[in-house]
Amino acid sequence: MKKIVINSLLLILITIAGCSKGVNTDDMFAKASETNVQKAAVLYCNFQARHSWTGPKDQAELIEFAKTMPADRLKLIGVDVASIDEFFIGSDGQPLKIRFEVKATPRDAPKAIVFESSPGENGKYRVGFTGSVMKEVDKSEYDRLWGGRGDSDAPDDPQQRRG
Repeated sequence: MKKIVINSLLLILITIAGCSKGVNTDDMFAKASETNVQKAAVLYCNFQARHSWTGPKDQAELIEFAKTMPADRLKLIGVDVASIDEFFIGSDGQPLKIRFEVKATPRDAPKAIVFESSPGENGKYRVGFTGSVMKEVDKSEYDRLWGGRGDSDAPDDPQQRRG
């Protein structure tokens, strides 16, 4: 199970890197974890991988899990356990909103799990998804995703289902 998650994350990161020469995995991990939304989503997905693909019941459980992760993995995603609380603050200075106990496997369409509380300068909200995906969405899409209504109608990617 752990191998599937690592392979899925590596595939996503290689996709992010595109066709560039001399792929640097540290740079890819850093790019996939640039914002606190992304860092929190990556932690959440790591938790899911170790808990039957179900997210944590609350933020405290997610933080306790992060404290058990290997230091080198935390470093790759830019998380320092000593100051982990600050990774649950969005770029707007407000606490991130997290949908807890979301069930999602690597074969499922990405589900919204981490949300900034207010929009950025462009009027869009950052939302982190399972599968290490982050999108900026407008208010109506944000409300739909926060309510979990985006889980069942997310576009199906046939490539995700190959195994």
